[in-house]
Amino acid sequence: MTAPCYPHDWSVNSDDWQRRLADVLAEGVEAQGPEAVRAALVAEIAALGATSAPAQLVVDVPVLGVGDCAAGWVAVLLRPSGPATVHVGRSIAALVEQVREAGDLAVVAVGPRVDSSAPKIAEADAWVRTRPTVSVLGIRAGVPARRTDLEAAGLVPPGWYAGSGFDEEDLLEACAAALVAARYTAGEADALASIWV
Repeated sequence: MTAPCYPHDWSVNSDDWQRRLADVLAEGVEAQGPEAVRAALVAEIAALGATSAPAQLVVDVPVLGVGDCAAGWVAVLLRPSGPATVHVGRSIAALVEQVREAGDLAVVAVGPRVDSSAPKIAEADAWVRTRPTVSVLGIRAGVPARRTDLEAAGLVPPGWYAGSGFDEEDLLEACAAALVAARYTAGEADALASIWV
């Protein structure tokens, strides 16, 4: 069996091929479903000589990773099924309540960055002291999360748009907190997490 031959356009920049790949993946998901596309991607990566398949993040219960941002707070919700979703709120209490209206949460992991202002940290602490009916983890987030590190752990950060009240670093920080929350609910220890009391 011969491998398919694709014409090569030497003028293609990195954004062009990534957009085309995204279009092809979307068509595949629509026609065959996400599992078939995931299996095909794993096979293609193996064919490229990769030493291992991408990590699969298993989320057993809904978890929320929260970080501070210019708009107030940004959160990434991970559920047992469906893609990660992004939520923004002026206060951490309002943000968590907004997400909880759509369903239960097992854990909320909060990670104000080291360079956050004292009022943000005080706000998060005051919210925790209201005794929310959800487990809350404090994340020591001194090093910005990197997209490739998250993807290697099986979490592909959701898309975002400039002008949403948060930047990419804020989103990646919320993704890292969500990843810690998912690992915590799976019984995996994480050196960055501690129960916020």
